[in-house]
Amino acid sequence: MDFFSPGLVAVRKRKKEKAITKRINPEQWFLEQLEAYTQKRATNEKTADCCSESFLQSYAANPGSVSLSNPRVEHVNSCNYCMPRLLRLRESRKAARAFHERIARVTALAVACLVGGFLAATYWDRAHSIPSSESGSLSAHSSVNPIERTLDLTNYATTRGVGDEPAKPPLVLPAAMLHVHIILPPFSEGGKYRILVAHDREGKTALVRANGTAVAKGYTANLDVSFDLRGVKPGNYLLLTELDGQYDYYSYPLKVE
Repeated sequence: MDFFSPGLVAVRKRKKEKAITKRINPEQWFLEQLEAYTQKRATNEKTADCCSESFLQSYAANPGSVSLSNPRVEHVNSCNYCMPRLLRLRESRKAARAFHERIARVTALAVACLVGGFLAATYWDRAHSIPSSESGSLSAHSSVNPIERTLDLTNYATTRGVGDEPAKPPLVLPAAMLHVHIILPPFSEGGKYRILVAHDREGKTALVRANGTAVAKGYTANLDVSFDLRGVKPGNYLLLTELDGQYDYYSYPLKVE
């Protein structure tokens, strides 16, 4: 078979033209063909006219910094040593840039995860923090069976802020580990309550703190809390209750025995 017959040459020419016309950018196609051609003819024989390694690296990093009419650029385009070397330098720079971009993305993601985890942990810690007195109460609760007590505030007048002591006799609790069921005054709201044992009505001298959730049913509301009064000296105190969001305490006389 004659591969150089006019018919086969015409077929190869049409196929070549068809392949080129399919390209969106013919100039880019030409550059790719040139690159493939020069790589095939690559040689390790460096001549005295070849450009220095520093120039090839600089030109690969920033081709626009050197005019195309520069003699060294003209030499690179026609040299079977400089052109392949330039192409290899360019590809290595692309690979290094892609690698650094991946590292930067992974680092940014890792930093974002660390910051997000730190913020979430900080929020959780603040939302679930327990005062030292409560912490001691809970740890003691796990090792000591608490004494069950009920405080009925139904007939106690509620007192806020500074005022006279209620006329009713004080509530009584032993200096022990306690599980206290509290019956709040009539028409008290349900919700989260802070319960304190303190010397003053503002809770500044609180000795014991506890949190509980009151369940309202009809005109009554009840809640359960754990108190560790083992470190509280016998004497007269105030039992303070505060509904979450009110920022003011109701006070009741309390005697620890």
